[in-house]
Amino acid sequence: MIPNIDDFRPIPFYFINTTEPQYLDRKATRAAMEKIKRAGFGGALLFNKPPTGFGMEIFLEKPWFDAIGNFLDAADELGLKIWINDGWDYPPGDAAGRIEKSNPDLYQRRLARNADGSVSVVKVDWGFPAFEEPESSELFLKFVYEEYYKRFKKYFGNTLAGFFSDADNRRMNSSNQRAFTEKAYFPWSRDFSRIFKERFGYDVTEYLPQITDLADIPQADDYWTLASELYHNWFKNNYLWCKAHGVKYSFHTSDTGPLHYSKCRRTSVYTEGSTLKLSANCDYPGTDHELLALDGGTHYDNRYFVPTAVFGGDVTDRRYPKFNESLFDVRAKYTASAAVLYDAPRAVCEMFAATNWGATADDLRRIASWQIIQGINFIIPHAIHHRFFGSTKYFAPPEFYTAFPGESLKELNDFLAKYCMICAQGAYIPEAVVIDPAEEMWRGQESGKLFEIIDTLNKQNYNFIVVPRADAAKFNLPVFDPYADSMPQLPASRVKFSGGTIASMIRTLDDGSNFLVVANIWSDETLQGTLTFEEKSVQIELAPGEFAVINGPYEEFRVPAAPAKVVAAPAKFNVKWLAPNVIPCQFKCLKLTIDGNVDKLSLLVPENYAFDAPGAKLIGKADNFGDRCNEFQLPSAPGTYTYELPDTEWHTPVMLKGEFDVQVKANGENIKRFQDYDMLMTVPAELEFILSPRRTEITAGSWADQGQPFYSGSAEVSFEAEFDGGMAALNLPSYSGSAAVAVDGQQYGRVKVFTPFRFMLGKTAPGKHKISLLLTNTMANQLECYRAPGGLTETPIVEYF
Repeated sequence: MIPNIDDFRPIPFYFINTTEPQYLDRKATRAAMEKIKRAGFGGALLFNKPPTGFGMEIFLEKPWFDAIGNFLDAADELGLKIWINDGWDYPPGDAAGRIEKSNPDLYQRRLARNADGSVSVVKVDWGFPAFEEPESSELFLKFVYEEYYKRFKKYFGNTLAGFFSDADNRRMNSSNQRAFTEKAYFPWSRDFSRIFKERFGYDVTEYLPQITDLADIPQADDYWTLASELYHNWFKNNYLWCKAHGVKYSFHTSDTGPLHYSKCRRTSVYTEGSTLKLSANCDYPGTDHELLALDGGTHYDNRYFVPTAVFGGDVTDRRYPKFNESLFDVRAKYTASAAVLYDAPRAVCEMFAATNWGATADDLRRIASWQIIQGINFIIPHAIHHRFFGSTKYFAPPEFYTAFPGESLKELNDFLAKYCMICAQGAYIPEAVVIDPAEEMWRGQESGKLFEIIDTLNKQNYNFIVVPRADAAKFNLPVFDPYADSMPQLPASRVKFSGGTIASMIRTLDDGSNFLVVANIWSDETLQGTLTFEEKSVQIELAPGEFAVINGPYEEFRVPAAPAKVVAAPAKFNVKWLAPNVIPCQFKCLKLTIDGNVDKLSLLVPENYAFDAPGAKLIGKADNFGDRCNEFQLPSAPGTYTYELPDTEWHTPVMLKGEFDVQVKANGENIKRFQDYDMLMTVPAELEFILSPRRTEITAGSWADQGQPFYSGSAEVSFEAEFDGGMAALNLPSYSGSAAVAVDGQQYGRVKVFTPFRFMLGKTAPGKHKISLLLTNTMANQLECYRAPGGLTETPIVEYF
């Protein structure tokens, strides 16, 4: 069967973050789903989003289901797939307070050590029911899944594709970990002791002091086995219900690899139990990846890093400083391994949350390629918002419509769909297995050599999976045991590359033939060299995050370019700005010095705040993103002006806009303005802004350094080039953003969002020609208020072949 790329298109979290009827009626939801389709998504994962979404009192009531029905109707007409997040927010399981109200005794319990060494059962003070209790699952299915089925049965298994549980480390989430003082989390439940005795034939309570000391005793295995199974049953029951009703089920819950508690207090091995065994309870095993780093788990342990932006200045390492390190990033490998173990056709990853507004398509390609090459083939981007306004702008950004406007988002989604499809064809045949160390860790041991083994096998280009210890013998393959003194020797890798370290995946087709997928994951530089696979050698070039495919029906690789002649563009370029310049006023006092005439100077003030100043004239209403504002025209004649501004919310500042260049003068100590997930912004104590007429020419270099430090938007840059009549290309070295090129008004190729930004122009007529570039930068300049590079950061080059 020929695969359909549309089946592999990303399905984003789609945050329903409003309850206003005009935004959720049939017309509005139809327009929303049409936009989803144009952007290259395959559908949407509908997700209620407090605090502006549906409150607990109306979630799962008629207004909510009316909105869901409108989305389903529109998606059905457009051939899109809808998934539904099964929680009121995240983690799931509470049915918006209904379960606690129905049976308050279903709260979570855990073990705690007393001063005298005894062990007590304590309540986890968090308003969520315990997954270990069968009644929690029964009530959840009744209040949630059955209610959807009553209303939308006709869509089950077609337009309504499935349900998703966004169960981030459900037992010990960010909501309750701050109050947790124990060295590790030990789950319990009302009938744990009775069930344990029936299952294992002895009383576990006398061993609890040793178990909570993580002592190396066999009784610890029995304790954790039962604790895992009781917890896993909640997911199992969801899975069985979905299977019986013709829809798919997926979830993610394990937020970390098997880290010892001394390295990570909320490590999943002590809260979720066996990740691999848990993943058996779904159609598509799932995981999560957050932050601007290859290792998306750094925010749960002592490596957590928060970028700090200085208003109008720079940012400290907008990426995690050790972006290229993936040693402890094993969650995708565990998830893909579960897909192999349980014959699941897809492996899911919620991806890109909290990569921040400065994230470029190249950054996201690196992260996505890393996840895909480990076996992920179903991507859930985080996130799209039904309305983009208020604090929405800073919840784990970016928001993809805003970060990648127009055709650039479809380019990103087409890339993700293409390689998820390719990397799902045929079968992944492991050459070795690695043993999961969960059982040993339950008895207090470190994770052994697990992370080093996985990292070595990844970088030496072997197919492998991670398995529970009991399953290792089933595969009749070399076994890598994290606790063994020596490791097996593998045959030489079938993949060789002379240009550096690459990641790979070998797929076996139905006819027994193999094809190879490789990617440049760990290098910030473009790699060139000879790639050899199964007696075939090719010359390839790989930009960071770029894929190449060797053999099979999808073969595609890029040969290093070898232009015969290279000519640099002129030193100056004409520029036409396609939106006003802005200053996001994250401060109380606006000091302006206007040097020359500036046009259309106005101030946008959120409409619920008062503003009055000499010379300011109210001229109407305007939007700052989705936030309604009053617009005031300001004097623009040369001079010095000072305005006292209202103390607005950090996420909805006053905005100065107009046709001007701006120079920022800052003095004094930096003062914290806001911190959210995952950015801290500070503002100097004293600020002055010098405005001058907006330039119409720029030179090579960031436009943030040429009067546009806060400008996030597009510009048309043009220059003349003398063509000699041969085959030509235009190359934008070190560019980031999206770019389109036209020669004498004719566009060449598609919008580009990835390195290399080389536009093939074909055979050119000799003589002078006008080259026009439509360039768009990131939203970091305006929303995170620092000087993110934008525009032609290096001189364009005309290449002749």
